[in-house]
Order: sequence, then C-alpha cells, then structure tokens
Amino acid sequence: MTYTLLLADDEPGILNVLGIYLRDAGFDLHTVNNGKKAAELCVEQQFDIVLTDIRMPGMNGISLLKHIKLNSPDTEVIMITGHGDLQLAIESLKLDAVDFISKPIDNDILDIALKRAVEKIETRKKLTLYTTHLEDLVNEKTAELETSQKRYAQLFNESPSFISIQDENLNIIETNNTFKKHIDFKPGMTCYQAFKKRQEPCLNCPVKKTFEDGRSHHAEMEIIRKNGSHSHILIQTSGITYGKGNLTHVMEMATDVTKIRKLQDHLASLGLHISSISHGIKQVLT
Repeated sequence: MTYTLLLADDEPGILNVLGIYLRDAGFDLHTVNNGKKAAELCVEQQFDIVLTDIRMPGMNGISLLKHIKLNSPDTEVIMITGHGDLQLAIESLKLDAVDFISKPIDNDILDIALKRAVEKIETRKKLTLYTTHLEDLVNEKTAELETSQKRYAQLFNESPSFISIQDENLNIIETNNTFKKHIDFKPGMTCYQAFKKRQEPCLNCPVKKTFEDGRSHHAEMEIIRKNGSHSHILIQTSGITYGKGNLTHVMEMATDVTKIRKLQDHLASLGLHISSISHGIKQVLT
C-alpha cells in the first residue's frame, strides 16, 4: 500500500535530499517550505504521515502538530529536531507525535520512525475493521433465531476488549465479561465514572461524537482498573440503530495498548540516547 506523506521544512537542501529518499521508499510525497502552508494543505487533503521540522518561521512544528491533531487526528506526525531541541521533542511526544528524529538525519533512524508510524496506521485500520464486523454481528442479533443470538452473545462476552453499551447520557446499559472483570463498575454508573472515577464527561468523548453525527470515532486515554493500576486504552465507537435507523445506543470497544505505549516510550528513550551519543562523537570528530 502507498502512504501519502507531507514533508515540511524551510531548508531547501533537506527538502531535496529527503524528498528523493522518501520517493524512492515508495511514499506519495508532497513538500512545503513552511508550517503555515503545511497546515493549509492538511485541511485540504488527508495525509497518512507528516514529517515536519520543529523550528520553522511563521508556524513552528509544535503549532503545526497541534493543528493536525485537532483537524486530522488519524495523521501520524514525526518531528525533525535540531541540537538543543530536546525539550520541544519531549513536548511533541506528549502532544501525540509518533516519534522524532535529530538532524543531521540518519536514514536508518528515519526508517524506524516511518515504520512505527505505518504500524500505528495499520493497527488502527485493523481495529476499525474488527469493530465494523462486530457491529454487524450485534445488529444481526435482532433478526436471527435464538440459537444465533446465543452465539453472538457469547462472542460479545468472551471478547478480550472492554465492551460497553451506553445511552445518550453516557450511562452504561450493558457490558461484557472482560469489562466486569477488570473495571470497577456498578449498575447506574456512567463510562467516565467507571473508567476515570470522575464526575463529568471526558473532553472530546468519542461516544458523544457518535451520538452527534452517527459515525464511528476513536480516542486514546488512560483508565483506572479495578485493582487500582492505570492502563492505556484505544477506544472505537459504533452506533446501534433501532427501527427506521434511529440511533438509540452506542457501543464502545476499548483495547488495552499499555504494553505498546511502554515499548514506544522505551524506543523514544533509546532514540534520545543514540542522538546524544551521535552528537558527542561528531563534536569529537570536529
């Protein structure tokens, strides 16, 4: 599969050299020389990956990252940093950048960052496909015989994901066995009470978005398990309709991605370490 990639950098040399490398790697490449143009282009067109310099005139890489995640959260962003940009690089990871690489750019490190972005895109697509199939199975429950209903109920309950059915007020109507086993849930609770132990809905709640437009939405957040530990979950929502297509409930499926995030943190730390060593060696050689 060919992925669309936007390269934003104000240095013509980097645009030319990286442009040749990325095209040879098979990416459908677009280039811009400042952050403002990149932001405008991201509104006009959907990109799989954005590779941007962290320091650019007009709009810097951090501002561009915030703009992209607000308007196109599925786009994966890789930051290009220079010497002394360590704090900005860490801030970009907190803002959901998938990775960062240091100048001068090493092709092997760039390949690792691109591979990580592609893997994240593919994981999200597989999760969406799985959720779509699961939605089809849930909708078929109302039209099939009792034997089929039991089979689908078993699939719902034995799924390794945390699955809940919620109404428009975010009250949890039904949950599967995995949810009951790992989440401290009592009848009458809302999702934010069960997952977060808080008293108001989460910002940018994907369930509320699905009730608003009827479309599937996703989000990533940290939750508190029944044993008090914290986990990162990837959420996908799907509307459940009744009668003439009226949206009555939303199914929320949450997959635990804690181990994946810890591995990403380790890889990011390794990247920082390698960058520091590389810089020190270059100083010695100079």
